[in-house]
Amino acid sequence: RYANEYRVKTIVLIARFPLYLYGNTYDNGEGGIERKGLFSVDLVTLSNEENSSNERDRIRRVLKRYRTDIEKLTQKYNVIVLSPTPEVGWYVPSHYWKLSRKLNNFSISNNVNITHDYDSYLNRTKEFMEMLSSIENDRLYVFPIHTLFCNHYNRRCRANFGKNLLYRDSDHLTPYAAKLVADDFVKFYFEQLEKTALNK
Repeated sequence: RYANEYRVKTIVLIARFPLYLYGNTYDNGEGGIERKGLFSVDLVTLSNEENSSNERDRIRRVLKRYRTDIEKLTQKYNVIVLSPTPEVGWYVPSHYWKLSRKLNNFSISNNVNITHDYDSYLNRTKEFMEMLSSIENDRLYVFPIHTLFCNHYNRRCRANFGKNLLYRDSDHLTPYAAKLVADDFVKFYFEQLEKTALNK
């Protein structure tokens, strides 16, 4: 309703999709374990046949609903989905301070690099990203936010650039990181939508 009223042409979707899909917080396999909680989602209206305690059935339902809703949006709007932001596992500010103290006798250091496994990120986001890839619609765009933090060659994702922390906790970006993302997103937005406009 809001989008129609204000003649919105493009909708941007960003969320911790894997968290809601699987329901479990992140364990990076390297000692970084996010505070536990229950975050899984399911459909509000289910028939008795659909209502199942089987976890894989729930995940399939949610993935199917993700897809249905995104496809429905593309009927009226350009839709940009941001790939899930890499979760870290560690609470980055305190982990950075802890490592800095070990290296520099309680002083802040540029030598501290907090990284975590890229393949772990890919595994956690695989089903969601495959679902997006299966949607064939020229009004759907995927902005690969993870490429700003993760290195394809050394298979690591960064949580800081020197003294500049990328996270204010274990998954939310700092203003510094948000600006990096925003700058890259603006370029992506105009390049992709202008390319689409020229092809029409």
